[in-house]
Amino acid sequence: MDWDLAQAAFLILVGYIVFDVATHLTKQTVGDTGRRVFAMSTVFVISVYCLLILYGEVLSVFPQFDGLPLTAVWLVSLVIALYGGWVLYHKALEHSKLDLVVKMDVLEECVRLLDESLKPLASAVEAEKASVSDLSGKVGKLGEVTGRLVNMVEVQRRTADEWTQALVSIIQQDEFRESEFKKVLDQYRRWCEERGDAAKTIAELIKGAEGVLEEFAVFLDQVDEYLDSLGVGEHEPRGELAGGAGVQGQKEGQGAQTSPVEGRSPALPTRGKLTREAGRANRDKGNRAQLQFAETILRSAGKKYECSLKEGQPDLVFYGPTDNVLKAVGAFKALTLSEAGTRQRWIPRRKLLAELRTATKYGAPLVIFVLNLANGRIWAKVLSVGELREFNGITTPLMLVENDPISEKTCRETLEMALQLL
Repeated sequence: MDWDLAQAAFLILVGYIVFDVATHLTKQTVGDTGRRVFAMSTVFVISVYCLLILYGEVLSVFPQFDGLPLTAVWLVSLVIALYGGWVLYHKALEHSKLDLVVKMDVLEECVRLLDESLKPLASAVEAEKASVSDLSGKVGKLGEVTGRLVNMVEVQRRTADEWTQALVSIIQQDEFRESEFKKVLDQYRRWCEERGDAAKTIAELIKGAEGVLEEFAVFLDQVDEYLDSLGVGEHEPRGELAGGAGVQGQKEGQGAQTSPVEGRSPALPTRGKLTREAGRANRDKGNRAQLQFAETILRSAGKKYECSLKEGQPDLVFYGPTDNVLKAVGAFKALTLSEAGTRQRWIPRRKLLAELRTATKYGAPLVIFVLNLANGRIWAKVLSVGELREFNGITTPLMLVENDPISEKTCRETLEMALQLL
């Protein structure tokens, strides 16, 4: 038995395997070839070692077989082991081929099934390709729109920056204006404080002015009474009186006053000085008489009017019955006239300024109402628009004083004529 022979046989088998592997490597997988080589070499090595053990036991029992007989048997055993390895290798190769065929069949079946399953998918893929192509066009258009949108966004951003700068400028201006407003407000507060002090001063001045006006009104009343005591008007002759009655028409024995033009000295007033309280009482009496006249005479006659007691406004303003058009202006005077005292009074233009101004402004006639507080008799005088400019004053007629029925009737007729005009 020789171990070198076993090695030589093993090398021969390995060379064959290498040649076969080199020949069929392109057609077989490395994994299948490795499994065949591992199986064949393992079986061959085990067989050789088993033979070595068997022959070792045989030599130990039968040493006479050592030499040529055992070598021949050893060669035959090696040939048989080599043939067995070769057979085993080719069986594994056939099995690998069969396995490969089965795998190829399975693979072909899988490919067939995959093709069949992929046919709908292929059509879907083609449709998707068309959709993708359409989508690509839309994406291209979207890109253009996006580009324009980006440009618009950039423009809006620049606009927003400009607006932000403008807003910051406005805020700065507002802060400046607020500071200026605070300064103005402080100045206004100081002005209000100064105005409060000035208002107090003005109130005191108004009180003083009212006192002066009252004193002036009392003075005018004193002048009127003094002139009445002289028996003359303010530079007006008394030869012909309003209402159609004059001094020449007075009855004999009634004590007619003598005119200064006759050369006689006027008599001094016999009454005492008119005080402020007396003047205020006279004005209050006149105001009450005016209100009573409006209520009892004008309202009962159905006249549409406005009555005022304020200074600088006309006493009476008359309107049309169906509209608010100014129709006439009225002046009311309440006097105390009597046979024993003052028989006539001169009503100057200055006491009718508010009424004259309103009548001239609206082109309306002026009606003068005179009430004699001594006997309740009322006399009325109508001045046309043309007479307003030349009007300087008027003297009350004697019919307000005379006790005869004709004078009373004449006064009543003048009032009725004036009411008809209104």
